[in-house]
Amino acid sequence: AAPPAATAPAPSPAAGGRGEAAKPQGCRRRAPPPDLAPPPALGGLGPMEAQRRSLPVFSYREQLLETLDKNHVVVVEGETGSGKTTQVPQFVLEQAAAAGRACNVVVAQPRRISAMSVAERVASERGERLGDTVGYTIRLESKTSHRTRLLFCTTGILLKRLEDDSE
Repeated sequence: AAPPAATAPAPSPAAGGRGEAAKPQGCRRRAPPPDLAPPPALGGLGPMEAQRRSLPVFSYREQLLETLDKNHVVVVEGETGSGKTTQVPQFVLEQAAAAGRACNVVVAQPRRISAMSVAERVASERGERLGDTVGYTIRLESKTSHRTRLLFCTTGILLKRLEDDSE
């Protein structure tokens, strides 16, 4: 009798249908360790400098950075459209780049579409391609690289990252 033929695992929707075996239930892929290199310096405020300077939050830049340096938790309150979501994370990134310090910023957004659109906006403000220094991660989709220092994600993704980080 002939020996049984070897067979490849059947494609699995969970594995993307590419012929890989599905992961056993309860197993999670660990996120790679963060890159601890400082973020790249912009050399200014990017191609949208005039627009960034015109936002209400810009006049509080130094005060916000000082407050963040002195406190573990800071609540920033402001009107819709004042620049809280797009500018404050960039202030932190720019300060770290100027000081040559490692920095990884994660900003949680309540909806998938807002995580994606804000990441696109910030990358555009910085004159960069989405997925380089600025990226996003939502369920089933990620636009990041090992160079990503400013990540926009959904609240669920943030909670998962915090849970994974505790192990």
